[in-house]
Amino acid sequence: MPPTNAELASALDEYAALLELAEASSYAIRAYRRAADLVRTTAVPVADLVREGRARSMRGIGAGIEARLRERVIPPLAARVAERRADREAHAAPTKVEFFTMVRGD
Repeated sequence: MPPTNAELASALDEYAALLELAEASSYAIRAYRRAADLVRTTAVPVADLVREGRARSMRGIGAGIEARLRERVIPPLAARVAERRADREAHAAPTKVEFFTMVRGD
């Protein structure tokens, strides 16, 4: 079952807290907190937007936050395969070595 908006927002809040403990940029911390508020109040399931590659269509969701959401929504192996598939489609077909590396998850 995909995570709810509340669960995704909680994960973003937790990440913001970790950034704060690590004394990261205040801009990044605020961005994650604003994104958490946005996800929490969004009427549609954000997990669906993430799976469809449309999370960045939400104002305030950039590449970094989209990646954190994707980690929660899409299992890591599936995400790696999807990223490599997109790279492959953007460039050329993978060699046999690249294909087997992609399947193994290296």
